[in-house]
Amino acid sequence: MKFPKNKSLDLFFLFIFISFINNGYTQNLVANYSFEDENYCEANIPCSPAAWYSVYNMPYGYDNNNTNIYKGKHTLGFLVLLQKENIRTYWQTPLLCSLEKGKEYDLKFHLLSPDIKFDPKLFSAFFSESLFFLQKDTVLTFNNSIKIGQNSISPLKKSNWVQISIRIVAMGNEKVLVLGNFSSESNSCISQRYSGKKYVEYYIDNLSLLPVSHSKEKCVIYQFRLDSLYSAKVRHKYFQQSLSIIVSNPIIANKPFQKNDTLVLNSDIFFDFDSYSIKDTALLYRYLEKLDVQKIAFIEVNGYTDSIGSASYNQKLSLNRAIAIKNYIISSLKLNENLITSVGRGISTAKKPIEQNRRVEIIITNKYYKLE
Repeated sequence: MKFPKNKSLDLFFLFIFISFINNGYTQNLVANYSFEDENYCEANIPCSPAAWYSVYNMPYGYDNNNTNIYKGKHTLGFLVLLQKENIRTYWQTPLLCSLEKGKEYDLKFHLLSPDIKFDPKLFSAFFSESLFFLQKDTVLTFNNSIKIGQNSISPLKKSNWVQISIRIVAMGNEKVLVLGNFSSESNSCISQRYSGKKYVEYYIDNLSLLPVSHSKEKCVIYQFRLDSLYSAKVRHKYFQQSLSIIVSNPIIANKPFQKNDTLVLNSDIFFDFDSYSIKDTALLYRYLEKLDVQKIAFIEVNGYTDSIGSASYNQKLSLNRAIAIKNYIISSLKLNENLITSVGRGISTAKKPIEQNRRVEIIITNKYYKLE
């Protein structure tokens, strides 16, 4: 039996087929590209766009009063505070699919510079292998960040917005897109060009990262990553995040990478029973004097106890021991106290025999550290 041909119907199904084939090949690799979807984090407030993370744990630029919106209700804001050396805003998001080495991709977004003419040197992109989380506001510097050339800037009809279009060739290790001011120029030097201004700010919207040519294989993890990013609520509890890395200023991305060093101290040697007074500082110093202070980006001191006694008591004892080690490191190495933190981990049952759980671990994060 033959059915009568319907050309309109044929064209409709052809359009559906082509759209289906292209879906997955031309997927935007950036989640929540318009920043309209809000994330309600630990405090149950809209602290950031869904799927996006602020590098500093006190995010700026999302819940803003910017009245010059390009489209929708939200933009993403970036700030350089000219009166403070170490205050800049950075936002980041994990890519929904890994980039293929040697393939070309187009990075595009709309940008607004509300008070000054857009200076391409003061805004750029960087592809990282991991998320960055900092306890204090700071400056990130990447020598190989993606610069914005004048030919990448196109004016838009609406207000003072411009479109930025950059073509990149993937290295194959891109996992996270980071945006902000990565200039090695200090904030005070920048301020000399903007006499009387307290800050420079930018807003972006409609961001996309698309392959130039279609891949033969669909990205099968796209939806899984998207769902995972939208469901993530943790934004500020950095020590509980397996994806996090704490770094220090500056970050030079083209330097050799170094992994963490972990120094484990047996609490029975350095503390008397039920005490947090260090009893052998000379031995502790012999451990510490081998460290290269210039390479240290951050130190985390973790205190642990065995399972004898109540959880609350052991929590307090583990913290006091970590604080004692932290204070000794600061005084003996003349280390900036902002580069070291102490954490009481409480009871540990990971070690056998039980005595080995009574320990202090000093985790030294060197500069240029890369998450595996």
